[in-house]
Amino acid sequence: MNSHDGAGKLTSKRITRADQGLFEAIKARNCEWFEGELLSGGDPNCRIDMHTVLSRVAVMDEFELSARFAKAMFQNNADLTLVDGYGRNALHLAASRGNTPLVQLLLDAGVSPDYAWRDTPPIVAAVMGFTNPLFQRRAPHYVETIRVLVSHGASLAHALPGGAGLLHEVAARCADPSVCELILNQGLAINAADGPLSRTPLHFAAAAGRAENAGLLLARGADARAVDGEGATAAVIAARTHPEHRALHDALGAGELRCATGLTDWLDPPESVRPRRMRGRTMAH
Repeated sequence: MNSHDGAGKLTSKRITRADQGLFEAIKARNCEWFEGELLSGGDPNCRIDMHTVLSRVAVMDEFELSARFAKAMFQNNADLTLVDGYGRNALHLAASRGNTPLVQLLLDAGVSPDYAWRDTPPIVAAVMGFTNPLFQRRAPHYVETIRVLVSHGASLAHALPGGAGLLHEVAARCADPSVCELILNQGLAINAADGPLSRTPLHFAAAAGRAENAGLLLARGADARAVDGEGATAAVIAARTHPEHRALHDALGAGELRCATGLTDWLDPPESVRPRRMRGRTMAH
């Protein structure tokens, strides 16, 4: 199975020398060679072994160069929905690597932001990549990829492996509070109980020691007195898992005081737990 039928599926076709040249040009990172093979009749929709031409472009580490390769393919009638031998399309692959230029290009060309591979859509793939220790140097790229997916209407009603919702996992996994804020701004329920222990996003942030995310959630109205399936508040969980994390305890303690006194405005949290760009400012809800 080496080519396509116009609907994202693969069909049988003999691989030509020009087709092979497309893959060799990608490996060599030589876009001029690649464009020449396309002009010589190379099929942008062919597949060799488990890989399509576009899937090989999508996993390149040179993001701007990958977008250049993709543009050349688009001009030669590439099928943007084509999946590789594992069932992944280029958008999913690009999102999983934080390749924002290619994600933007594919979405602008009309590819659905919600194509799911093994029940994992691109936005979940980006969140999982963002929190992968192997890809920490790409963290800023993942933030932008998530922003682009959200701006193109990606659904946030997805669970990550383990069963918890997207906001819950972002609160626990992402050290950059701007990601948490981005997801919050899409209107997800801030106190929704999720996961096997029926925990809120604040519980998740506390369990992971994410003081800035906890401060942001509290500033946006998270209920510090909510209990999980075991009857524990976020503060109790923080005391168990991060007993020395003073900033986290300060934020959660202030949040519980706010709930207990019935204040309608947020008691400004300590500077240490505010998102950095908001330090020195009032965080009234």
